[in-house]
Amino acid sequence: MEYVLKHSEKHTTKYRLTQYFYTALTVGVLFTLCTLCFHIVATKQYDITIEQSLSLNQFYMKLDQLNVDITSYWQDNLSVETGQIFQEFEELDQLVDGLKARQINEYYSRNIYDIREIMDSYEMLFSSMSIQMNALNQDKFNTTLLSKVNEIYSEMEEIYEILYSDFTNLHLTMLENTRQIQENLRQKTLVYAALLGIALILLVFTGIRFAKKLTDQIVQPIHTLTQSAETILDGKINDFERIPALDRENNEITILVNAFNTMIEQIRTYIREIKENANAKVALHEKELENLKISNLLKRSELKELQM
Repeated sequence: MEYVLKHSEKHTTKYRLTQYFYTALTVGVLFTLCTLCFHIVATKQYDITIEQSLSLNQFYMKLDQLNVDITSYWQDNLSVETGQIFQEFEELDQLVDGLKARQINEYYSRNIYDIREIMDSYEMLFSSMSIQMNALNQDKFNTTLLSKVNEIYSEMEEIYEILYSDFTNLHLTMLENTRQIQENLRQKTLVYAALLGIALILLVFTGIRFAKKLTDQIVQPIHTLTQSAETILDGKINDFERIPALDRENNEITILVNAFNTMIEQIRTYIREIKENANAKVALHEKELENLKISNLLKRSELKELQM
């Protein structure tokens, strides 16, 4: 029996409950990890969108500040240094490069490319205007230089308007991209929630079926054993019928049922052998009595013959 139990540990109720517990725990951990990964991806996409919006707003603020500085430089070139304006152009170039690195769609990429080209033209016009302004400082009454400076400034204002228009288009594109990301996240959230709900339902349904099967494997054989024990206690051991093993696997319930069946069969065998031995002894005793009677009769006959 010990050998059988030792080699049937994988089919015991304890082993099955442990396996189900670890399976449920593994599924729970996997769902937790999936939820965490989904949250990380969603947060990352949201952060990227916010970062893009902040970069675009920063670009517009720098561009607006640059336009203000260029206007101040045009009105009074002593108020703003040329080097400071060129530094602002470099900062704007870096912001444009940062926006260019974030690919949203083809329209967005084309607008970024156009802004980069326009910014180059904007910077070239300012370089030309700074040269003309330096020349005008030396000859303040040169109307030709003054007209040239005003013409360059007008062109720069037109370019600024174009840049502002492109900024508006980029902002709208980014808002649409943000809306699409939010919609995708909402759809993914719904799908994930549905999958999670289905998985939980399946897990609960599997647990219920497992518990019912396990209960049937334990309760029904024990109930049958109880009824059989009551039958034997009533002295009706010959009415005992072998209890069938409901589970073909070699678990502890099956071993218990088989052991009970074997024990009752052995008891019935012992009772049968005792009865057979008792009947044999009675028959032998009766035969000995009969032989004794015959011997007595023979002895009486012999005595009568001797008396005659």
